[in-house]
Amino acid sequence: MKRRTLTFYGVLTLLLPCLFSVSLLEQGSAQNRCDRTPILVRNASVWTPVGADQDRDVLFENDRIASIRPGGSITPSAETRILDGRGQTLLPGLRTKFQQLLATGTSLAIGTDVGPACHFQSGGIWWELEAWRAFGAGSRQALTAATAAGARVLRDERAGALKEGGYADFVLYSGDAEKGDFDLGRVRAVAKAGVLFVKDGEWIGPREDSKYVARRRWHASML
Repeated sequence: MKRRTLTFYGVLTLLLPCLFSVSLLEQGSAQNRCDRTPILVRNASVWTPVGADQDRDVLFENDRIASIRPGGSITPSAETRILDGRGQTLLPGLRTKFQQLLATGTSLAIGTDVGPACHFQSGGIWWELEAWRAFGAGSRQALTAATAAGARVLRDERAGALKEGGYADFVLYSGDAEKGDFDLGRVRAVAKAGVLFVKDGEWIGPREDSKYVARRRWHASML
């Protein structure tokens, strides 16, 4: 059976429709023993990918979100348990969902669009690698997701691995890449298509008169 490969943002896309839902894996044989009394979270700030929705009531019934309404507008039943969400943020159970997806053996890839160094998110790839470890992935799993798994997403056998006939793209990283923090400061050299862009941790290319450098300066001027 063909295995599917997902980027990390693809994972988020799959998980977000399941916001706040109870994990099927966690239910197991104990499902009938769980207390399924409805839960109402009052006046919470509900996190979304585009920002927080302030002062929302969220009603949970059985294993689903039954309703999301402006704060104070949901009338609970007599048995509903009410939690005061004022001054608090309601988040999806992303860590558990990510761990469950990882446990399936599905091939996952890191896919951060980090942009040029002048952008605030230029360190995004390192944040994402650290997020993988924080969510329970091993260092090797995270590095594989950023290299070989990414190549599978692109369906390009010449990318994502150091082998004869592969692309001359590489990162020279200080120390054991599987130990310590994932950090831009540990990058000693970077080459793309056989051209060395970083040497001894310093940017050396392309030339100052190149269109690429001109674009970087223009981006920086817009910040």
